[in-house]
Amino acid sequence: MFAYREVPHSTTGVSPYQLVYGRLPNGPLKLLKEVWTGDKEIPTGSSKSIEEYLRDLTEKLKQAHNLARGNSEKAQAEYASRYNLRSREKRLAVGDQVLVLIPSSSHKLLKKWMGPASIIELPRPHIARVKMEDGSEKELHFNKLRPYIARIEQIGFIFDQDDEFGELHYAPTDTVELDFK
Repeated sequence: MFAYREVPHSTTGVSPYQLVYGRLPNGPLKLLKEVWTGDKEIPTGSSKSIEEYLRDLTEKLKQAHNLARGNSEKAQAEYASRYNLRSREKRLAVGDQVLVLIPSSSHKLLKKWMGPASIIELPRPHIARVKMEDGSEKELHFNKLRPYIARIEQIGFIFDQDDEFGELHYAPTDTVELDFK
């Protein structure tokens, strides 16, 4: 556990120990090395008063927190720039036909898109007021909307004459027939 606390975190750039105590950790091996090399004497008493120690500690804690905040903001900006490389903004307008994502409680991984619905208003950025098929209205975030594209097979024709109108030619579909022999 101590090994985790003394290693600097990738986001903050500061060890958790330093964030809590305001100084670098003095582990047993570090103290032993400093005593052997003569860099440090074995402590026998305290030369600082309690007030000085508390003042120094609060100053070190403030410095550690400022350093962690700065490193965290830099890491956050880097994460955002990486994410934004692949992201695309949805462009929806009033009158567009959309599909609406309806969450399903029984199957959390199953996405159920209902529609088509019509956008009647854009009250705020990334928010659309949508009129559903049943006539109800909902305010939804763009993440829950998808542009509706009508397929050729879904368009119906109504003929008002009983005359023979010839052969029907269907549009090609995306299905591929494979012949395995």
